[in-house]
Amino acid sequence: GKSASLLHPVMMFSLLALSVSTAILGFQWRRQRTMGDEISSLKK
Repeated sequence: GKSASLLHPVMMFSLLALSVSTAILGFQWRRQRTMGDEISSLKK
């Protein structure tokens, strides 16, 4: 009934939040890796 109809939007929103947080983490990791390359190329 009521709780089941409320469950779907909550699940979708939490899935969206999880995807966004994972994407942000992935971008941060990629930036850290490329930043190390930039620093080493600047030191040369």
